[in-house]
Amino acid sequence: MDDKAKAPEPAPEPAAAAAAAPAATQPAPEAAAEQGDKGADELADIQWLDGETGRVREVKIATQSANGPCPLLALANVLALAGQVRLGTAAQRTTTAAEVAGILANRLFDGPARGEADAAATAAALAQLPRLHRGMDVDPRFGHVRDFANAGETQRVFAAFGVDLVHGWVADPAAEPHVVRALDECGGSYERAVEYILAADELHNTAAAGRRLGAEEQRRAEAALVLGEWLRATATQLTECGLAQLQAQLAGGSLSVMFRNNHFSTLLRRGDGRLFLLCTDDAVAADPRLVWESLDDVHQATAQFVDSQFLPLEPGADGNYAHQGARAAAPGATHDQDAAAQIDSDFALALRLQEQEDQERAKDRERRRERHQRLQVRQDDALPPGMAPAADLYAVPEAPRTGRQPLHAAQGQGQSQSQSQGQARRPKRPDEDRCALM
Repeated sequence: MDDKAKAPEPAPEPAAAAAAAPAATQPAPEAAAEQGDKGADELADIQWLDGETGRVREVKIATQSANGPCPLLALANVLALAGQVRLGTAAQRTTTAAEVAGILANRLFDGPARGEADAAATAAALAQLPRLHRGMDVDPRFGHVRDFANAGETQRVFAAFGVDLVHGWVADPAAEPHVVRALDECGGSYERAVEYILAADELHNTAAAGRRLGAEEQRRAEAALVLGEWLRATATQLTECGLAQLQAQLAGGSLSVMFRNNHFSTLLRRGDGRLFLLCTDDAVAADPRLVWESLDDVHQATAQFVDSQFLPLEPGADGNYAHQGARAAAPGATHDQDAAAQIDSDFALALRLQEQEDQERAKDRERRRERHQRLQVRQDDALPPGMAPAADLYAVPEAPRTGRQPLHAAQGQGQSQSQSQGQARRPKRPDEDRCALM
């Protein structure tokens, strides 16, 4: 049938299909600045098995209560785990975005000498670094996990530190060829896809007003509908294809910054191929056992919290997390464990033995302290009234200033009740108000 004989057909409504798709940007600079400039971020101490040295060391990471500083904190945590920076002293419990930015800037200055081109890139990164606490605009391209439309500006600061910025929002050319064609049509990035959908929505309004769409306009409207539906279906900003690429493209033991769900996270790819996100939300990081969260599927339906040795934790009836009865095996694991799994097992055993030894030492110190206190009480009870204990045998006994017996300050928990019932008491020495350091 001739096109002229067809009744006018309304174009699809792509904008409605895309309404549920998330925006691939950080919060607006004004809102993020208001959040990022408020207060301080908590610091947390975790145990980290250094892949290069094979040694366990304690690392201080920054947690987050607001949306603004997440690219800055994710980058800082990668560098802290890599041993390139320290995010505070051993006793420090909080930090600020400005302090973290200063630590990273010093790291750039203290790095190796750079050529003229690298020096220019470093200067550009230093200029961008203070703005990271306000968030960052990113425009992921849907063809590869390292591909961003504004790669020069987005990845500049991460590249200056040698850190990968990745995402997992990738279309599968084998399973979704129609989506890939539509993405190629619009330009392949999130922002281009949204612009394409909005333009097609104008075509729909034109058709609704009674004007017939041409063949090309109809094709564009249909492509926009495909894009909108795909964006809505991948609202987690992670696809199966993207997850597989992350597992295949990232090196074992590598750390990177991942953009997902409008958030920047510290990502670890382990030697067995599993992916883990560092727990930096302050509500989760408040429990020191919850260190990593597994990234096993696009909806996090099978996600597990694990401790610093990657032993799974599960919530009990009281909401508190505890280790599972047995360590969960990775999907497809066999009896032939790889080297990374063996290191984890040895590491966990060493920590348990060290913890038992520390507990025994603490109990032994407590027993010695209690024996010493009981002996001291017995010695004090045997002294004549007014006589100082053995540590001060050469002290002159203090005579009471009134006709009443001098009051004696109770020492330790072994003080006998008979002293409060008329037994003569020695005078209180000037140094008995002081705290003793054990």
